Amino acid sequence: LSKGVDGSIQHQHQGCRMTEFWTPAFSAENYYEVSDLGRVRSKITGRLYRASMRPNGYLSIRLVKPKPRTFLLHRLVLQSFKGENARPVNHKNGIKDDCRLSNLEFVTPRENTEHAIKTGLFNPRAVFSSRQGELHWNSKLTRESISAIEDRLNSGDAPTDIAAAFGVSKWAIYNIKYKRRWAEAR
Repeated sequence: LSKGVDGSIQHQHQGCRMTEFWTPAFSAENYYEVSDLGRVRSKITGRLYRASMRPNGYLSIRLVKPKPRTFLLHRLVLQSFKGENARPVNHKNGIKDDCRLSNLEFVTPRENTEHAIKTGLFNPRAVFSSRQGELHWNSKLTRESISAIEDRLNSGDAPTDIAAAFGVSKWAIYNIKYKRRWAEAR
């Protein structure tokens, strides 16, 4: 490692020379610096901070000064170098934990979605279909129970009695009766 006059740090790794540039961290300029390689350090002590992996695959980092706050690392890097921007941040290579400045760009929401579809990070058909019927995370009914409910409705049972038997609201039964829900089960 060698330090340049401009605050850059030169890395020598397996014969490849790489320069790391540091800039004050967005919204914590007096306390932290962010590098173009996606690293964060204390401006006072030089200590490097470790990012944590979120369940969605993105890296986040907790900074405590000037007040405790958790940042998405890719957004912190891009905003530190390019300035504040409310637009989504895109990972050009589709790798969510690659927070190098050269891999990040501000995009429109539409461009972000199109890129996610193109790189296979998002499949709109799979997301939509997984939210329907018994596959919905909050579903209490199955296709078989819908069939049984329809049979009971056709035989004249009261919706409130059917709702009690299946552990759902009477409105869920009315939605089935008037075909506002569970249409794909028919």
